[in-house]
Parts: sequence; structure tokens; C-alpha cells
Amino acid sequence: MLKHRRLSDVLFGALIVIFGLYVAYAGTQLTMGSMSRIGPGFFPLGLGIIMAVLGLATAIEPAEGKQETAFNFRSLIFISLALISFALLVESLGLVPATTSLVILTAIGGREPISIVTLLGTIIGLSLVGYLLFIILLRLPLEPFTTGVFS
Repeated sequence: MLKHRRLSDVLFGALIVIFGLYVAYAGTQLTMGSMSRIGPGFFPLGLGIIMAVLGLATAIEPAEGKQETAFNFRSLIFISLALISFALLVESLGLVPATTSLVILTAIGGREPISIVTLLGTIIGLSLVGYLLFIILLRLPLEPFTTGVFS
């Protein structure tokens, strides 16, 4: 039985499959290492394969009960601004202010308003996870806070 698929789901899924395959291919160009000592190509290869599989699932999943919605330019603009602000602020102000900017701009760009409690919880949670993962565990040269543009 042929079921209806939304064109946007098929196109988005195809885009994710293509990008996932590219990431997987780029990972194969790096050293894989071994299971006990993985190399820099292991993570991109695995991530690319997962992306391609999820993109394929998105493209072929029937859209039962789903309505085609109008494209939301506001979301596109604010989420793009959120990513740009994070990239610009993470070195000059630190991980926590950059994450705060990212979450606030993403929330503004969302279709549904969120409560201030949810917003603050997301900021605190993502900042804590980012600090533990990137600064403590991976030891990346990031600071949680810096003196900023005033130094």
C-alpha cells in the first residue's frame, strides 16, 4: 500500500543522507586507529553513517496525520543568528555566555513560546554539559567565562 510522503520530508531526508555520506567519506580519509585507541577518522565515519541512516528513515517514513506547514523564515533567521553568535562569542566571552546567547536566540526563533523556567533550565543544563564535556573531559582550550571584549 502506497502511503503519502511530504516532499519536504523527502528532500530534507535526501539532504541529510548526502551530507552524512560526505561526512563518512571525509572520515575515511583520516586515520581510523584501533578499537582500543581510536583515531581521528573513527568519529566522523560513525557519525556520517548514523546521519545517512536517519536521513533515509526521514525520507521514506510516511507522513500519516502530518500537515504540510508553511516555511518559517523567522526560525531560519534566528537559528542562524544563534549559531553565528555562538561562534563569535565563545572565544571572546566564554562558553557560558555563548551558550546563553545560543539558547535565547533559538528560543526566540521557535514556533512555540517557552517559559522562562524552561529557558533558564536549558541555559544552565547546556552550559553545565558543555563545561563538563568540552573543558573538563576533552580539555579543549575554552574558558567558561572570560574578561571579554574589555580586556
